Amino acid sequence: MKLLIIDDDPIVQHILGAILTGLGHEHQGATSGAEGLEALHSGYNPDGVFLDMMLGDTSGVEVLKEIRSKFSPAPKVIMLSANPASEALSDPELNPDYYLEKPFTSGTVGEALSIFD
Repeated sequence: MKLLIIDDDPIVQHILGAILTGLGHEHQGATSGAEGLEALHSGYNPDGVFLDMMLGDTSGVEVLKEIRSKFSPAPKVIMLSANPASEALSDPELNPDYYLEKPFTSGTVGEALSIFD
């Protein structure tokens, strides 16, 4: 499976990338919302996107809205956040396919990837 990681924390990028590699998945990283969207607009066509809720240049909500409105079919989105899901997902337009709380483990990443089954 081909995945895009959009997270401005290099440690999260590294750990999530290592987990995905260990699970046999291809991945590309982006350290900002703009970089992630540029990858998508430039033809990188992932099956899914791991998207941080709080990015340095924009919010994950804004990136998710653009993914949903500009790409058809849109890749599945797994939202990453340290906030509990009930607090973080209060925006009715925010519809990630899965919500993954930080800190995550290889087991919880595997559970998130179950949306592709």
